[in-house]
Amino acid sequence: AQWQLALGFLGQIADASLKADTVSVNAAISACGSGREWALSVALLSMLLSEGPTPSVVSFAATISACEKGSEWALALVLFAEMQRHRPDSFLPAPNVVCFNAALAACERGELWQGALGLLRDVRNLGLLPSAISYNTTITACAKGQRWDRALELLRFMAGAAGGPAPTIVSYNASISACEAARLWQSALALLREVEGRALHADVITLNAAISACAAAGEWQRSLSLLHGMPRRRPPLEPDIVTFNAAIGACRGDALWPRALWTLRELSRRGLQADIISYNTAMSACASSTDPSGSIVALEVFHEARARSLQATVITFNTVLSVCERSGLWEEAVGHLSEMRLSQLKPNLISLNTSISACEKGHHWRGALQLLSCASALGVRPDTTSFNASLSACERVSCWQAGGELLSAMQRSLVEPDFVTYKVALLLECAGERMAEGLALLRSMLTAGAFDLWHPHDANTADLHGLPVEVACLATFVAVEEMARQGTAGPHREARRSGGAAIGADLPRIGGGGGSPGSGCHGSVGSTGSSAGGVF
Repeated sequence: AQWQLALGFLGQIADASLKADTVSVNAAISACGSGREWALSVALLSMLLSEGPTPSVVSFAATISACEKGSEWALALVLFAEMQRHRPDSFLPAPNVVCFNAALAACERGELWQGALGLLRDVRNLGLLPSAISYNTTITACAKGQRWDRALELLRFMAGAAGGPAPTIVSYNASISACEAARLWQSALALLREVEGRALHADVITLNAAISACAAAGEWQRSLSLLHGMPRRRPPLEPDIVTFNAAIGACRGDALWPRALWTLRELSRRGLQADIISYNTAMSACASSTDPSGSIVALEVFHEARARSLQATVITFNTVLSVCERSGLWEEAVGHLSEMRLSQLKPNLISLNTSISACEKGHHWRGALQLLSCASALGVRPDTTSFNASLSACERVSCWQAGGELLSAMQRSLVEPDFVTYKVALLLECAGERMAEGLALLRSMLTAGAFDLWHPHDANTADLHGLPVEVACLATFVAVEEMARQGTAGPHREARRSGGAAIGADLPRIGGGGGSPGSGCHGSVGSTGSSAGGVF
């Protein structure tokens, strides 16, 4: 490596009892930076500061750049701040525009768009004039920070400022990319037309950014039109792998998966080699369709990628897992999760939750619980969604005992339950004919503020919208109980469904004479698809 050769050269100078000059050390600092050995660059600068010879502005610029390339953006900014303390009698060199641009690049790397704007604003205090690179780097930092408005402001300033740097094609490319993040496809296409009006030549990066902006906004026709029009541009442009990947990603949604597949095949017909991103994007496009054929094709695309010995990523497996989850293919989901570990890939929370949900939809509650118990072995900390999917798997088969254990495990894991958690837990209590426990849980929900029984705009009306029938029965009992306790039962509280029909006559069937809910809450699990659908 070049950095090793550079350090070896410095060692030879020292062995000869000679002292390396600043130029030699600067060359070594730059070589270490190019080799991503930022710590060695910093060590060489420290040697200059402590032992001499006196570091030059190149010494600092090369070290700041090395830190930026090594993602040590905070240290890069500290070094630039040190240079800003320059005094005429100081050994520290005054910063130049190269150092300034390196500091801006560090802000871009760290996605510090505010810091980049601050540096650009204060640069004139240093007696420096920002270059086109300065503006382009700041525009890119704003784009990464999803501040498309600031990015376009800078572009407009460049276009209208007298005596300043004129916008370049890089300026427009960065600005169009900022539009992509905000899904501003109209602005992206307007900037593309502006490029042509300024007699600048759009390059492949320009078109890729415009295609991606249209794709992000769901404008798949415009994305494909830009792709197919590239060879007819002046000068002609040849789409690359990034172009096709962006166009494939535009073909998401119902009935669009055939276009995604066609674009994937067109990539090969153009003599390009599809990469794993191409296949991941095509799989995702096919899987996004509600058409079952799309899911089948997504699995075929996955197997094609494996047959080509492409290295699958976590995104690859998560897409396949989502297809399995949608179809309830729990065995395949568990198999792919195991395959991830064999491929030295670390499953993430999406992988875990999707696999648990596949077991839930496949009516395999034991598999859901086993996956949840293996979360720590997978290196994943389960969240509320993980427990909710496991609870739903138990609810599908009326396994209320396991549901109770899950709630306890959730508390031990310090995972916060949500309304879905409580709703499924209540269904499980009803399925196990544990009405007293269900009522106690519902009362605790009300106390904790996890559920508001009363209508937000009418304190005398209990709102049962969205509640399964069994849970609505429990809520009805608690509402009547509270009305009786407050002494407000009767004309002050009106019991009704959304249609306005009174259901007071239904209460004996729900409550029974002994003060606890009766058979009205004992519906089978199959009835949980029904909802109270009204207001009590």
